[in-house]
Formats: sequence, structure tokens, C-alpha cells
Amino acid sequence: MPVPESVHKSIVDSFNRISTPGAISAKQLYGTRILNQRELQVIALVAQGLKNSEVAEAIGTTEYVVKNQLRAIYDKLGLWNRVELALWYEARRREGQAA
Repeated sequence: MPVPESVHKSIVDSFNRISTPGAISAKQLYGTRILNQRELQVIALVAQGLKNSEVAEAIGTTEYVVKNQLRAIYDKLGLWNRVELALWYEARRREGQAA
């Protein structure tokens, strides 16, 4: 079920306010060049709200592999959980639409 635009904007705005003023964003610090195609695919599926088992089925691997990939993604982007990952993904997706 998609999140209403007003709720999404509120969540993203709140997330952006938590950031340390003057801090370098994950995109500025890491960029997307460190993310491989499989990781980008996992991120997109997680952002759609899929569970690890559903992501594993969609990409033809095991849930264990997906968990390891998510840990690596969180480390690369400086994130803590799938909610932050989904917000990160949506922010990048919207930046791409605005460009």
C-alpha cells in the first residue's frame, strides 16, 4: 500500500531535520558508485516494503544472503535500518525526478 504524499513528505522532512546541520550526506560522502547492481536491486525492493524472504525470492537467493547484503548496504550508507534505507532511496529517487 503506497504511503500518501503528505505523510511521505512529513516523514522525509522529519528525517532531514534530524541530520546534523552542516553534516555531509551519505550521497556526498559515499555516492552510489560503491553500491553494486544487486545492492541497488535489494534497496529498491526493500523500499517497496518487501520482507527479506520476499526480496530473496524476487532476486533468486536466500534470506540469509539478503540479510548480509542489507548489513553491507547499511554500513556503506551509514544507515541503521530498513526505514532509513527506504527514506534514503525515496530521497534519491525524488532527486532524480527533479533533475
